Amino acid sequence: MRGDVWWVEVVHRDGEVKGRPMVELSSVELQAPIVVPVTTTDRQVLSSAPIDGQRIRGFANCLAIETVDRHQLGEKLDSLSDQNMAEICTALSYATGCF
Repeated sequence: MRGDVWWVEVVHRDGEVKGRPMVELSSVELQAPIVVPVTTTDRQVLSSAPIDGQRIRGFANCLAIETVDRHQLGEKLDSLSDQNMAEICTALSYATGCF
């Protein structure tokens, strides 16, 4: 659900499978939840939000928003605070231009 950080295996365009942590943004349980990847790179842009979970630290890259099939969600790594999710929502508004 919203605010959960999952390990997700993603198939890239070149066919390579890579796993990475992703934050679920969907407020309802969808078969294809909306997610953003977590990176350790601070791009210092408004479309990026710091992640400060119990186990996961990094940055939500809101320019890379996507949907994944629910079966791709692997291990649940963390759950983010409401404050952290508010920061991600602000970054999403910059990424999409929806103010």
